[in-house]
Amino acid sequence: MCKIVLLWLLTLGIAVVNALPTVNDTCPPGLLATTDPHYLQVHDGYCFNFVLDHRKNYAKAQEACMADGGTLALPKTQALNDFVTDQLLNHYNKSKEVWIGLHRNDLGGHLTWEDGTDVVWRNFGTGDGPLHGWLDEDIYDCVALDPKNGGSWHDYQCDEDLFSRIVSVDLKKAFICQYQPEDDEDSSGKLDLKEKTQDPTQGPSVPRTIDNTCPSELLNTTDRFFLQIHNDSCFHFVLGRKKNYQNANKDCLKDGGTLALPQTQFLNNYLVDQLLNHYNKSNEVWIGLHRGEQYKGFFWEDNSELEWSNFPDGKGPGNSWFDVNMFDCIALNPKTGGSWHDYLCEGGLLSWILNSDLRKAYICQYKYGHYQNKHASLRTVANTCPPALVTIANSHYLQVREESCFHFVFNKPEIYSNANKMCEKHGGTLAMPKTQALNDYLADQLYHHYHQYRKAWIGLHDLKREGTFVWEDGTELDWSNFAKGQGPRNTWLARGFEDCIALDPNDQGRWHDFQCDHNLLSWLSKPDPRKIYICQYTPGVKGKK
Repeated sequence: MCKIVLLWLLTLGIAVVNALPTVNDTCPPGLLATTDPHYLQVHDGYCFNFVLDHRKNYAKAQEACMADGGTLALPKTQALNDFVTDQLLNHYNKSKEVWIGLHRNDLGGHLTWEDGTDVVWRNFGTGDGPLHGWLDEDIYDCVALDPKNGGSWHDYQCDEDLFSRIVSVDLKKAFICQYQPEDDEDSSGKLDLKEKTQDPTQGPSVPRTIDNTCPSELLNTTDRFFLQIHNDSCFHFVLGRKKNYQNANKDCLKDGGTLALPQTQFLNNYLVDQLLNHYNKSNEVWIGLHRGEQYKGFFWEDNSELEWSNFPDGKGPGNSWFDVNMFDCIALNPKTGGSWHDYLCEGGLLSWILNSDLRKAYICQYKYGHYQNKHASLRTVANTCPPALVTIANSHYLQVREESCFHFVFNKPEIYSNANKMCEKHGGTLAMPKTQALNDYLADQLYHHYHQYRKAWIGLHDLKREGTFVWEDGTELDWSNFAKGQGPRNTWLARGFEDCIALDPNDQGRWHDFQCDHNLLSWLSKPDPRKIYICQYTPGVKGKK
C-alpha cells in the first residue's frame, strides 16, 4: 500500500513539474525567434523580456513591446515589483532605471497601467507620482522603476523636447516587456495583451514568426539577427554589403520581395528605430521608392502610388529641375528622423564627376503570401551545431550561417594551433571564410553584434610551403582578402615568421598574417601571439591536421 501511495505521489510530482510554464510555451513565437533566451524570464504565468541593451523613450519602448503582442511590464503587486528588481540587480547586474507600463492619461492626469487598469498598489519614491507639484504633473507623465532604491518608481517626461534639453536629461532608458499567454484571456479575467488577428489561410490566431513569414530560401542563408517581423511582413536588414539601387532591388526580388516600402509614418519610424537602436547603424539605406517614367511622380516598387511621404524641403517633388532629371531613387536617412533623399540610381559618368558612391546598405521586405514559401528544412543551432558543444557553450556565441555552425570564442585567446585543436575537439576547424559574403558576415558579427574589435584567427596558413596558403580542410585558396602588404605581399623577413592568418574586424574584415606560436621574435618584440578565434562546424566536413 505504501508503495502505491509513494508511486502516486511521485507521478503527481512529475505531472506538476511538467505543468510548470516555460519560456518556450509562454513567450510569443516571434519573440523566441529573435531574442537571446538569457533575457527571457517566466514569472506568475507571464513572459518577461528584459531589454537592457537598447535604450528608448517611453513611447518607442512601448511600441517595441507591442510588436509581439505585449506591453511594458506591469508590476501591480509588491511581489512582482520585487521579482523585477531582483532580476535586474542580481541576475543581470543592472542598476539603472527601466521604463514600466505606467503613465498619466489625458483625462485629469490620473495614473493608468498600459492595459487600461487603474493603479491600486503603488511604489513611488518621495516626491514622485501623485506627490509631484502641479507644474511637474504637466510634464512628468511616464514612470520608471529604480532597482537601486528598492524598486521605487519615479516619473519622467515621456519624450525629449526643449525642456529636457535645457535640464540635460536623457530620456532614453532600458525597459522590460510583459506578455500574457493566449489561453489566459478569459479564465483569469486579465486583459489579453496579444493582438488577435485571424489569417484566413492558416486558421484563427496564428502568430507571425520568422519561420512562417520569411521566405524559406532566405531563412537557410541569412543570420536571423538581421531578420525582423513587423505586421505581416518579413524585413531583411542587409547592412553588411552595399549595392546600387537596381542591384539592391534585384537581391530582394530573388526571394520574392522588394526593397522596403515604408508607406506609413508608423512603418517608417519602425525602420528608423531598428537601424539606430537595434543595429546601431546611422548611414542611409535604399527603400523601394523611385520616380516614375517621364518624371511623373513617385511610385513604390509594388507599383502603388505615393500617398504619405517624408521628403525634407528641397527633396523629392521639391527638387530642382536639374536634380529631377537625374536623381530618381530614394534612400532613408535614420540620422534625420527617417527623412527621404533622392539619388542617382546607379553609377555612371555623372556619379564619377560628382565623386558620389551610389552603393548603399538596404532593407528588403517580404509581404506574407506574396511569395511561395517552400519551408525547406531549416538550419538551427540545435540541428546544425555539435550536440556536445550545444550543451556546454553559451548559445549567444553560436550562430548558423548557410550549412555551418559558428562558435565565436572570446573568453580565452589561444595561439593558432591550440585554437584549431579546440575546434577539432567537436569535429570542426577554425572558420574558413572562402567567399566575400561569409567573410563580411563574420566581420559584421564580430564588430556589430559582439562589439569585438580584436583580430580573430581563421583557418588559413602557409605553414607547409611558404607563400602557398591552404585552408584547414586541405583546400587551396581561390578567393582572398589580404590587407595591403600582407599574405603573399608580405616582406621577405616577415614571411619566414608570420604563417597564420587572422581576420581584422577593424579593417573591414581584411586578413593579416601573424606568428602562429611563441618564438624568439615574439619574445624580442613582445607581441602576444594568442588571439580570439572562430570555430566552424559543417556537417560532413572535418579538418585535416
